[in-house]
Amino acid sequence: MVQKAQPWYEMKSIVIVAIAAVVVVAVGATVFLNQGLLTSVTPAPPPPLGVEKGSIFFTTTEKNITLSPGETKTIKLNLQSVGGFQGGVSFGLRGPIQGAQIKFDPPSAKITNDGDVPVQATISLQSTAKAGDRNVIFTANSKTLSSEAVTGLSILGSDRVTVEIRNYLYIPASVTVKKGTTITWVNLDDVAHTATEDNGEWDSKDLPAQRSWSHTFNDVGVYTYHCTPHPFMLGKVTVING
Repeated sequence: MVQKAQPWYEMKSIVIVAIAAVVVVAVGATVFLNQGLLTSVTPAPPPPLGVEKGSIFFTTTEKNITLSPGETKTIKLNLQSVGGFQGGVSFGLRGPIQGAQIKFDPPSAKITNDGDVPVQATISLQSTAKAGDRNVIFTANSKTLSSEAVTGLSILGSDRVTVEIRNYLYIPASVTVKKGTTITWVNLDDVAHTATEDNGEWDSKDLPAQRSWSHTFNDVGVYTYHCTPHPFMLGKVTVING
């Protein structure tokens, strides 16, 4: 038996009903999403090729240490993995410390996912290390990640210490010395400079080129000073009991 084709107006009605159903479903889904009844979750994209997942953090609780030339000190550090990092990390310094040797134990390590590794850094000062205050910046580096831990290091001066005035700078700009130490400022610039304590307790007056001036520190304290003709030049002397 031959079936009759549906009239065109009945097929048009079916198409309209189908389109209306799709619109109702789309509107309903939008309402549910806006009301928080449905959630749309987009997975986090993977890291770009060659970039390691997660982060590393290198820290220390030793914020400041004071050593005399010839002394040794061991610093405790900690390496931590965050966000799923795992892999090899090596340890080092950002810039050398003149007159000091620093060894890491271990020199490198493999860290597990969200784990941590204790690290020790041993600082050994040579007997010829010059007095001065500076930062020691310990570094931890993987293939693409890095982190730094900072410790202030004061190489203690005693008896006689020299501060050079060079290129409009006091070198070192900050120094820690024992009570009774004599500091000598030597002007290596071609213009006159001064070493003037901020409260006027001592003052070199004008130091012509290649001239020097000395002061003995018999009282414990912190002394900040400047150059009178060039007030942007700043220095500090910290005096401690021997």
